[in-house]
Amino acid sequence: MARRKLPKTPSLERRKSQREPKFKIVVVCEGEKTEPKYLNDFTQDHNNPLVEIKVVPKGGVPVTLVKKAVKFKKELEREARRSQNSFDEHFQVWGLFDVDEHPNIPQAKDMARSNGVKLSIANPCFELWGLLHIRNYDAPIHRHDLQRILEKLMQGYDHEVSATFNYEFIRDHYDIAKKRAKQGYQRREEEGDSGGNPSTDVHKLLDLIIDSGKNSF
Repeated sequence: MARRKLPKTPSLERRKSQREPKFKIVVVCEGEKTEPKYLNDFTQDHNNPLVEIKVVPKGGVPVTLVKKAVKFKKELEREARRSQNSFDEHFQVWGLFDVDEHPNIPQAKDMARSNGVKLSIANPCFELWGLLHIRNYDAPIHRHDLQRILEKLMQGYDHEVSATFNYEFIRDHYDIAKKRAKQGYQRREEEGDSGGNPSTDVHKLLDLIIDSGKNSF
């Protein structure tokens, strides 16, 4: 008589989540309107409750912004040590700023790198990211000229009156904006001018917001 096979013990490996734990994301912004409004709209659109936007007081240069981001990161680390909730250990702190005419950007980058703060940088300014949703742009430009172009192409955007993106106008063009941004960034690297004008890598932060949002399941 053949021996009856016993049911296999369920593998504990199968019970493990195939996804990494979601991150709490703290973004420290230089801008008071454009970046925070866009990030909040983008976050809500992708149903991610784990994003917290912090704004550096007006006049904050990149080094000041990174110092602020490092402070927030250390606070989160202290909270994680005191907490019994393992979720509190999963967070990332980002700094988001323009190159503009700001001084000491290499120092800001070094400080962020040595303290585990991630950066998303736009050169010359964040408006480049908005423009890439509408058209490609790949020539050096001053931020004021870029803002004037965006005023002509994006309904409702006015740098002096209402310096915020019309999210509904650009929301369906994320993939093309990301493609253009990646291509532009790569071209600057090939030219030996990584992060040069014009370029932005904001899509790295936005991809993280998408991946850790509820809509990613």
